[in-house]
Amino acid sequence: SVAKLHAHFWQRDDLAEQFWLLPLEIDARMRSELMRRSKDRFRTMFSGSGAAGLDAYLMELEVSAVSLCHELSAGPRTLLHCDLRLDNLFFRDDDVLFIDWQLVRHGNPSNDLAYLLSSGLNGAASAEPLLAQYHASLVSAGIMSWSLLDLMADYKKALRIVLMNLSCVDQIDLGNGRGTKLLEVWIERLRLRLMADSPLS
Repeated sequence: SVAKLHAHFWQRDDLAEQFWLLPLEIDARMRSELMRRSKDRFRTMFSGSGAAGLDAYLMELEVSAVSLCHELSAGPRTLLHCDLRLDNLFFRDDDVLFIDWQLVRHGNPSNDLAYLLSSGLNGAASAEPLLAQYHASLVSAGIMSWSLLDLMADYKKALRIVLMNLSCVDQIDLGNGRGTKLLEVWIERLRLRLMADSPLS
């Protein structure tokens, strides 16, 4: 379903023509700076849910976050949901309905994939079989310009961008406790995804 959504808007010129539809990387420098300011608080808030195991990634992101965002922007572009997690999906028979489009932008599709898989996929096994299925669906829709190898390379970068964004959670209201619990689970799952799919070299 995600591949079908992405394929419909794949490389469409009119994405950039909508004044309200911003490119995902437009605020990369600001988000990187927020991460620098928030990372210590992030470690303290989520020390029991995997955040401590992300220190090396955070240190790397201090240097590479902005360049990673711009590297991803050089890849294919499509409409991005930007909050693609199970809370925002409804299932009806064989259809998947996407809700809550308030963060919509355009950019590299791997951003949506990393967001969805890091939040919804538990366990340390690689996500490669799911990414291969997504890629096969793109090919079935006539998208031949993004190889599976390129997809995997972009997805590994996008996982790190998810960490950059999550590390700024002290900037938002997490609500009545459910928000904090959701983030604890997500951070642990993201740690497993990074270790399995995007290990540090």
